[in-house]
This record gives sequence, C-alpha cells and structure tokens, in this order.
Amino acid sequence: MDIKEPQYINSESTIIDCMIEHPKFGWIPTTVNLTNDDRPELVAQLAKMSITDFIPEVIALSTTKENAQLKIENFSTQCRAQIADNADHYKAAGWTDKHQRAARIKSGNPEPDDIAIVQKEISRRKKGETVNQLVDIQLAKAKTYAFATSEIDGMESAAISAIDAASSAEQIATLLATLKTEANQALTTLIAK
Repeated sequence: MDIKEPQYINSESTIIDCMIEHPKFGWIPTTVNLTNDDRPELVAQLAKMSITDFIPEVIALSTTKENAQLKIENFSTQCRAQIADNADHYKAAGWTDKHQRAARIKSGNPEPDDIAIVQKEISRRKKGETVNQLVDIQLAKAKTYAFATSEIDGMESAAISAIDAASSAEQIATLLATLKTEANQALTTLIAK
C-alpha cells in the first residue's frame, strides 16, 4: 500500500491525514485515528513513516467544515462503489430496470418484453437458471443493495450534520476520524452480508 503526505491534524498527534493509493481510484484522502482505527496494517505502515507535525493553521471554520464534508462525500462514494463491486454507472443504472422488471414478473404482471429480456440474460449467463430463479436473484440483490445504500446515505447525512454543528477545527478533526472509523466498521459488516 502506497501512502504519501502523512500529517498529524491534531495537537495530540493521534489523528493523521494522508493520501492512500487505491489501485482503481488513484490517490484517496484518508484520515486515520491512531487510537481506534480498524485498519492495523495502515496504522503499522504509518508508524514506520516520517509524519509531518501538527501545524496549527488559521483557517476559517467554514473552510474546515467544507473540506471535512468533501472528505465524507468522497468516502461515501468509495463505500457505494465497494458495495456495488465497483460497477460502472451504466451497470448500476441497469439494476433499477432489472429490479422493476423482476418485481413485475414476480407479481404476475410482466410487460410484454419482460420475460424475453430475462430469458436473453439467462441464455448469456449460461448457468442453467429459470426465469423465476433469475428474478429471485435480481430481487434479492436489489434489496441488499438498497439496504446498504440506505445505511451509507444515512451515515453520510448524519456526518455532514455533525460537521455543520461543530464549533472548532479540533472538534471537526476528531469527529471526522471517529465517523470514518464507524463507517469502516459498518462497511465491513455490509460487505460480509
């Protein structure tokens, strides 16, 4: 794992901002709380690095909040991509159509081409599925994705609200690290489902 630009962002030297290189998404800004981060390999690698000291800056609180919110939004986008198995936006957009089509078939009210479309996918998948089996798979996948997305969206909204309510840059740094740790734990649970 490649890491660059590690810097303590609090006076206690317990929270680090850095950039981590992701094989697909490139350099991603990341915050690591050394006291409770659930990524031991990342913490261990940072422990071996030279980390820039905390430099108190006179930055407007509004700018600090904007930067923190951007980090939360980027992190949420990465979580959604991970849940969707890094599907591109065309594939993900097609899932809504598949869900609606599967629901119509399951309810006994398919549109004229619904069954033919599912049969076409079955023939290309070559897994010996029936229309009802693939419909059940698509409905289950849609439900799982909907629950995961609602969890991520809810966490993102709560995090942004908490950042808006923060009254200091230190409070935002601590809050951001805590929120990311909680989100990583939730993401691990979601991926395991």
